Amino acid sequence: MESDLWALELTMDAKSIVEQNPKIKLNSGQLIPQVGLGVYKLAGEFATPLILQAIEVGYRRIDTAAFYGNETEVGEAVRRSGLDRQELFVTTKIWKDDHGYDRALEAIDESLARLNIDYIDMLLIHWPSPKINKFVDTWAAFQKAQESGKIRGIGVSNFQPAHLETLLAAGGAGRRIQPRTRPGHGDSSREGGALVGPGSGAVQERPGRVRAAGPRLSAPRCRPVFWP
Repeated sequence: MESDLWALELTMDAKSIVEQNPKIKLNSGQLIPQVGLGVYKLAGEFATPLILQAIEVGYRRIDTAAFYGNETEVGEAVRRSGLDRQELFVTTKIWKDDHGYDRALEAIDESLARLNIDYIDMLLIHWPSPKINKFVDTWAAFQKAQESGKIRGIGVSNFQPAHLETLLAAGGAGRRIQPRTRPGHGDSSREGGALVGPGSGAVQERPGRVRAAGPRLSAPRCRPVFWP
């Protein structure tokens, strides 16, 4: 039986994608490509081939999450790509069920094991989950993992200004939580606001339009095709 999975046929050549995908330098010194491949709902036997196809045409940033259920497939694609590890920027996220200092450290190790790519370029808290109210302890676990070298950059996703203020208020010598808004990118309450922690390269990922500095990027031309 033919599969009903649809894929995006990438028609932009690799050179065009690379040329139109300048990198942003984070305060940690990390360079992050402005354009990346999101893999939400991409799973099963077609996941790795599709990610490999995206890498072949020039994508160098892949965004996954524990909740997406495809970290294993992303890791396999990275290993099979033939590229040096440092040429690909991989982001993953810790789900709300894994908040708390000890549990977050365990969840980080689990993501590292599923990905099996030596280290994670950017690790995000997927949601603040204020009802659980453990994101401050989770952030402290992120910093601990970053010190170990398992994680290169840390940040948060879907946080509102009040949640960011909570992180700021929890800062100090004990936890060393000192996030700040990146100069030139405005207040974190605005669309595309960026949250960075000193020395961490932390980024606040928010829904909506991103108003990043740099040249306007042309979107790859895509059309749905039937994947056999």
